[in-house]
Amino acid sequence: MSFWLITFGLLYFLLLAWAARSATVTNHANPDEVLLAKSGIPTILLFISFSATLFSTFTLMGVPNFFRTHGVGTWIFIAVSDVTMGFVVYWFGVKYKTIVDKEDIRTVSSLLKSRYSNSIAWKVYLAGIFIFLTPYVAIQIQGVSQLLTSLSPLDVPSWLWAFLMLALILVYSWIGGLRAIMYSDVAQGIILLFVIWIVAIIVADNIGGLTHMFDLVREKSPELLTTPGPKGLMNFQFLLVSFFAILLMPITQPQLTTRIAASKSVKEIPMIALGISFFALIILLPTIVIGFVGAISYPNLSSGDFLAQILVVDRPDIIGALAIIGLMAAAMSTADSQLFALGAESQVAIAKDETKLNVTSTKMIILVFALISFILSLLSNTELVLLARVSFVGTAFIAPMILLAIFSKENELNIFVPTLTLITLLIFLLISFKFIPHIVFGLRLDLILLIALSLITIIHYFFRKE
Repeated sequence: MSFWLITFGLLYFLLLAWAARSATVTNHANPDEVLLAKSGIPTILLFISFSATLFSTFTLMGVPNFFRTHGVGTWIFIAVSDVTMGFVVYWFGVKYKTIVDKEDIRTVSSLLKSRYSNSIAWKVYLAGIFIFLTPYVAIQIQGVSQLLTSLSPLDVPSWLWAFLMLALILVYSWIGGLRAIMYSDVAQGIILLFVIWIVAIIVADNIGGLTHMFDLVREKSPELLTTPGPKGLMNFQFLLVSFFAILLMPITQPQLTTRIAASKSVKEIPMIALGISFFALIILLPTIVIGFVGAISYPNLSSGDFLAQILVVDRPDIIGALAIIGLMAAAMSTADSQLFALGAESQVAIAKDETKLNVTSTKMIILVFALISFILSLLSNTELVLLARVSFVGTAFIAPMILLAIFSKENELNIFVPTLTLITLLIFLLISFKFIPHIVFGLRLDLILLIALSLITIIHYFFRKE
């Protein structure tokens, strides 16, 4: 495997170098291009980049194991929500892109600064995305670095793999900016799609075909074919709050809103939305096969051992090596997008004059976020999908505040909704750290908080209008 691992690794690094070099030709050291890609990205590259940063390590490392553990409810949890997300990308994207073009607003921080007559809104937004996205970056880097340590023929500790991946991210994102990140996302998305389908086809053939696979699942673990699944996780309330959280991601996750803003015109948004839904469908279908074969052949292995076995150990060397590079590329794709988005949002928020953005200070902010993520990656030990869901739900609480800004005019909004959002985020953190029970009178508290915050924001909007 060493030969193929080195070969694919070199090819991937060359792709990153090409992406960084190609981006610098367009950027010409222009801060607007480096940070925001203001001249726009072609539609097909944009939707692949959007999809790749959305479906990354989470898809290849987390979703198959969730199917293996919790069954078909995962399809409702992940696939239905992600395909429906295409509608939100279209609806929100058209409105947001219209504001971007009309008012030259390039980030959500800038939008909040414009619409609210106080600084609380953008500060709550920055705090929210930092608290919930930085650990998500860390757990992806940690998961892949541990897998690389156990599978790679090179005797490299997991912390060094994590450091090397983050260092590589910083190098090519600093050189090429947002455009280089999007170019590398496209390569990562294609690699991920290829790997996941090849593995699914091979394991399905080895098990005797799809029909036989479902028959074996029905014999061994029939609970996997029903909800709420063997562990009772996929109940109605869990699925509902997860559905809303994933649906709101294009509104709250800065690495996604940045890509909407980077489109060339409003006319491209419908094609991007359609492309994202299609990509979600074709990349999530094979995870069902991988997960169910795992339930048949590796029911008692830990998550990491299952992934190592089904993706690498039991595959031909060339496929195993490609899977390792695909995992590394997937983790880097999501990490670089989130770190860069955090840096750009922070820079725009603290800048006194948004027409004179400082690329150097943005790079320093990204470096700080990367170091924090690296430290957290050494401490993290949480299942990827569940941590991802906490990240999605946490940022979902920011959505009402952002949507209120979308439908309002400059300096029209007051302190009420940002303050309420801050209180809600604090309560959710207490729930996440188990200081407060997550079930109250048989109802999930995160679902109650999300519905209550949304309803109060809607009432406030119409009451203020009246």
